[in-house]
Formats: sequence, C-alpha cells, structure tokens
Amino acid sequence: MHRILIVEDDPFKYRELASAVTEQTPDVEVMTASSVREAVASLGDDPFDCVLLDIALPSHDLQKGQGAPTSLPSGGLEILMELNYAGRKDPIVIVTQYPEVEIEGRLYPLSRVRKKITDLMQVNLVGVIQFDRLSGAWRGQLASIMRKHK
Repeated sequence: MHRILIVEDDPFKYRELASAVTEQTPDVEVMTASSVREAVASLGDDPFDCVLLDIALPSHDLQKGQGAPTSLPSGGLEILMELNYAGRKDPIVIVTQYPEVEIEGRLYPLSRVRKKITDLMQVNLVGVIQFDRLSGAWRGQLASIMRKHK
C-alpha cells in the first residue's frame, strides 16, 4: 500500500488532488494536513511515498480557544525545512495555484523553484506544478511525476 500525504488547506483543491492520486494509485492511503503545524506532526518516522505540498498554508488549524491562524504565503517552505532538518528523502511535489513562489524574500517563477529550493536544502523535490481549477493540465503533470517516482 502506498502512503501519500496531501498538505492543503483548500477543501476543493484537496478533493481534486486526492481524486487525482487515487486514479493513479488505487492502493493508496491518503493522509491529509491543512496547516504547517499539522503537516509537521503528520510526518512521523515512516517516510511517505509522496508528499503533495501547497506553499501558502496557515500556521495552524483554527481551534476553539486558540488565536486565529497566521496565513503564511511560504508556509510550505517551513515543512520543506523540517524535512531537510530530519534528513528525509520523501518525494515531494509542490502544487500551488500561484505562478510564483516567494523564497528568501524574492519571487521565483515556478520554472525556477525546484532548482532554487534544492540549492538551499537537501530535499527530494521531484516536481512543481501550478494547479488551475479551469484546466486539467496539472493532472497530467502530476500523473507523469508520480509514474516516474513509484
């Protein structure tokens, strides 16, 4: 059984990603995290076969009695840093709806994000995909990446 972690705070996008994953890998256990805190807690000791990671994430989930979560435009980078620190080599695919990602205070087009991140950290970033609700192109890109890294 394959284990996939989807780190995504948008319920619609999560459902689309989970659907695409189960189409590609029917024998899959899909786990989910919707904030930086929850994603870090979900990592545990066992590696995932793939981590689908949104970049813009809240700091934590909204819970009664706690303060409102802080929106982090680069929250996914914190998760990548945690994976780097732990020496984890889980295959990671960034799936973002934005055409650019902010890294160290500078915006990078998606075509340059993978190289920039792998220059900064020792993580197994296998792809960067732009999610577009109106286009299915991202599904084909995700399927291709997942086939290569099974």
